[in-house]
Amino acid sequence: MKLPHLALVVLLLGAASCRATSSNTAARSAAPKDLRELALFDGATGFRESWSTLLDDVSRADVVVIGELHGHPVGLPWAEQLWEDVLARDPHSALALEFVTRDCQQALDRYLDGSITFEQLRARAKEIAGCGVDDHRAMIEAARAAGRPVFGANTSRPYNKIAREQGYDALWDVPAAEQHLFDVPPVMPAGGYRNRFMSFMRGGGDDGFEDEPYAGARALDPPASAQEEAIFRSQALWDGTMSGTVADALAEGLHPVLLEVGQFHCDRDGGTVQLLRRRCPDARVLVVSVTSTWSELLRAEDYGRADYVVYVGPSGD
Repeated sequence: MKLPHLALVVLLLGAASCRATSSNTAARSAAPKDLRELALFDGATGFRESWSTLLDDVSRADVVVIGELHGHPVGLPWAEQLWEDVLARDPHSALALEFVTRDCQQALDRYLDGSITFEQLRARAKEIAGCGVDDHRAMIEAARAAGRPVFGANTSRPYNKIAREQGYDALWDVPAAEQHLFDVPPVMPAGGYRNRFMSFMRGGGDDGFEDEPYAGARALDPPASAQEEAIFRSQALWDGTMSGTVADALAEGLHPVLLEVGQFHCDRDGGTVQLLRRRCPDARVLVVSVTSTWSELLRAEDYGRADYVVYVGPSGD
C-alpha cells in the first residue's frame, strides 16, 4: 500500500474539508447580503433555526467550535459575523485560532495591546511553519477593538515532526522553555475520526466509517501501518494542543471561547472535540459546521455532523 508523501500529508489534511467546486463569484452571488440569513439547521433534528437561536445557544455554551472551510469566500465572513455578534453580547468571550500557533502568542498579544503593527505580526507569523494571520485578520481586529483575548491555539510543525518521527516521549526532550508550545493528547482520538483519517490517507476520501466515538471501531483492512500510525500521532498532537488551549482559556474564566478550526478536527465528534470533552467533561461544547453547498433542507448526509450546520455554498477554485 502506497501512502502520500509525508511532506504532502499535512497540506492535504488541512485542505480536506475545503475542496473547490465552483467559482468565488458564484459563491458570493448566491449568498444573501446579510450573512445571518444563510440556511442554518439543527444537526440533530433537521429543523431550520434562526440566527437569534444560534446566538442564544452560543451565549449558553462554554466553548463554540466552528468547523470552517479554509479560505472560503462566504464561510469566513459568516464566522466573522458570528464573532462580532458574540463580542457585542458576551463580555467574557475569547477567540482561539487553529492557524495561529502558540509560538506566535507573544507577537499576537503585542498586536492586541497596540505595541506592534499588523505588518509586524504578519512578519512574525511567516517565520513559523504552519502559522498565518491573514485569513482571520477581521476576527483578530474585532477582538482588538473590543479588548478581548485571542489565543494561538495550535502547535507548529517542528513539534509535529518530532511526534511523527520519534514519538511523544521525544517531546519531553525539547528545551523546558518550549514545553508550553504543545500538549500531548491524554488519550488518542478514536472511533470514526480515526477511521476517517486513515481512509483519507488511503485515498478513500474523508468520510470513512461512521462508528460511534470511543466504541469498538471496526478493524481497518488492512490494519494501520506504522507509517499511518505515525502520521495520525502527528495529527493528534494538533488535537491535543488545540483542546488544551481552550481548556486553559476556560480555566481563566473566559466563556464562550470560540475555536475556529478546520472541519476535519470537529465534525462528527472529531479529535479536537473528543479531547476537549475529555479535558473539560462539564463544559458545554457547541459545534457549528460550515458546509460548502446550498440547500433549503438539512441533507441526509449532514445529520449528526454538528450541533448546527450552515450552508455557505461552493468555495471556488
